[in-house]
Amino acid sequence: RAQLLPPVHVVFLDQAKIYKGLSEGFVALKNEVLPGDNESGGLPSAVGLHSGPSKSADIGQVLVKGVHGPGRVVAVIIESA
Repeated sequence: RAQLLPPVHVVFLDQAKIYKGLSEGFVALKNEVLPGDNESGGLPSAVGLHSGPSKSADIGQVLVKGVHGPGRVVAVIIESA
């Protein structure tokens, strides 16, 4: 199987930075992560949102899952002080 990323992706999350929904997450992205990164002060023209394994049937119309991402994601939640 061809793969472009490691088989396991580990992410460490601050408990205080886990949002209830996408809209709150995008507000935080705009205000906390990207302030001053562009002239308008808003989000960049492109933001990638990855919600599951990739799928492609480009070659020979054969469906292949998970080519562009890890096979497993581990989230470690760190308690806020």
